[in-house]
Amino acid sequence: AIDHGYATTIHKNQGATVDRSFVLASGSMDRHLTYVAMTRHRDSAQLYADSQEFGRSGPGRQADQKLPPGQVVDDKAVYARLASRLSRSGAKETTLDYVGDFAERRGIVEQFGIKGDIAIRSEREATAERIGGPRGEVSVARGSSEKASEDLTQNVSGEDRQQPQRRNPFAGLKLGRGVADERPQQGHAADKGPQVAPDRPQQAEKPRRGMFDGLKLNASRGVSQERDAASPDARPAPTQDRQADRLRPLSGFEQSVDRFARALNAVERQDRQGLPVLEGQKKAMQQAYQDLDQQRPGASRLMASAMQHDPQTERAMYELSGRERVGQLVAGMDRERALQADPDVRADRLIKTWQELQGERQELRGWQNDEARGKVEGEMRKVAGSIERDPQVESIVRARAQELGINQVQRDQKITQQMEQQLDRGHDLGFER
Repeated sequence: AIDHGYATTIHKNQGATVDRSFVLASGSMDRHLTYVAMTRHRDSAQLYADSQEFGRSGPGRQADQKLPPGQVVDDKAVYARLASRLSRSGAKETTLDYVGDFAERRGIVEQFGIKGDIAIRSEREATAERIGGPRGEVSVARGSSEKASEDLTQNVSGEDRQQPQRRNPFAGLKLGRGVADERPQQGHAADKGPQVAPDRPQQAEKPRRGMFDGLKLNASRGVSQERDAASPDARPAPTQDRQADRLRPLSGFEQSVDRFARALNAVERQDRQGLPVLEGQKKAMQQAYQDLDQQRPGASRLMASAMQHDPQTERAMYELSGRERVGQLVAGMDRERALQADPDVRADRLIKTWQELQGERQELRGWQNDEARGKVEGEMRKVAGSIERDPQVESIVRARAQELGINQVQRDQKITQQMEQQLDRGHDLGFER
C-alpha cells in the first residue's frame, strides 16, 4: 500500500489547501478541472505544460508529428493552444476533440485530411475484386446492393451465378407496426415475405400498454382543498413537509453549524490518519467557533457539551453530511439546552466529572507525574468553581457530598471549600513524594 507522496490527481485534491501548488496541464483538462487545480494554493501556483502536446496543430494534426531536435516552439502559439484547451467546456467534449489520435483507427481519416498508414478498402472495391477475372473488370454503378447483385448475375458466367447472393444486413428485422404497415399495398406481394394461409386463424394483437396507463394525477386544486378542509386531520403530508424542508435555504445559524461540522471533520480526519493538523485547518476551526458564537452566543460550548453527553449528536457529526447532519446537530443542541436548564442534570454531570477526575488523580502518584497530576487538579478546581457559581447545583451537590468522597460537611462551610480541602489532603497523603 504505497502511494506517491509528491503528486495527486485533481479529483483527489478537491477541498485541500496547500501553500504552493504545481499543476501539470494535460489535454483531458477542461475549465472545471483547471479551476479546481489552480485554486488549491495560498501563496503561489505554477502551471507546467508539455510543448510537444500543446505545440502541435489543431484537430487535423498527425499523431506522430514531433518537433525536430533543437527547434523551439513559438511560445505565443503554445500559450494560445494551452489557453484554448484548458478553458473549454467539458460538457461539450466529444470524440472529435481527439481526432488526431482516433480518426485513423475509426476509418474516417479522409474526412479530416489525414493520410493513414492502414488502407481500408471499401465494400465495392472488395466486391469488384472478388468477381474480377478473364471477362474483365465489372463496374458497379448502382448504390443498391440488390441492383448490384442483379447486374452482376447477368454479366458473370454460370459458375459465378451459383455464388449465393449476399444477405441484406437488415433482412428479417421487424420494427414496430404502424398504420402504414397494416394498410395493404398493391403490386408488392412478392416483397412481403411468406404469406399466412387463409384457413389459419389469425390472433388479434393485443394493444400495447402505454407507459402512463394507470397513472392517477391529483384532481383540480379546488376539489383537493375542499377534501382536505372536510377532513378532521387536515394537514400537509409528511413527504410534502420533507420536500419543502429540503427546498428551504439554510438560515445563517444553520450555515454556521455546517461550516463548524466540516471544519471539525477535517481536523478529525487528520488526527485519525495520524497526520498533523494543517495551519489552514486550525484557522478554519477557529473561525467556525467564532461564527457559531456570533450567530448565537454560547453556541460553541453548547455544541461541545451536546457531543460529549449525547451519543446521537456525536454520531450525526461524524456519520452524516449535508442538510441532514445540520438538522441533527441543531436538534441535539436544542436537547442539550433543555437538559442544562434542569439543575439535577447539571449537578449529576458535575459529580460524575469530579469522580472521573478523582480516579485519574489517584493513579498519578509519584514525582514523575507532577505535571499530569497538576493538570487533573486544575480541572477539578474548575468543576468546584462551576458548582460555586450555581446556587441550585450547590444545594444538590451538598446533599450528595458522600459521592464526592466527603463524609461530613460543616454548616458554616460551602461544599466547594470541602472539595478544596480534599485536594489539599491529597498532597499531605503523599501524592507528591
